[in-house]
Amino acid sequence: MWGIGFMETALSVGWLFHWAGLADIANTGLFFAPVVG
Repeated sequence: MWGIGFMETALSVGWLFHWAGLADIANTGLFFAPVVG
């Protein structure tokens, strides 16, 4: 059970970082879009 819980926690943290990274990329793109063109 501990192994399953550990995997679920790791996956949840991974998804949080994944979506945070996508949000950072999107925000950076929106920030630079007016500058680029």
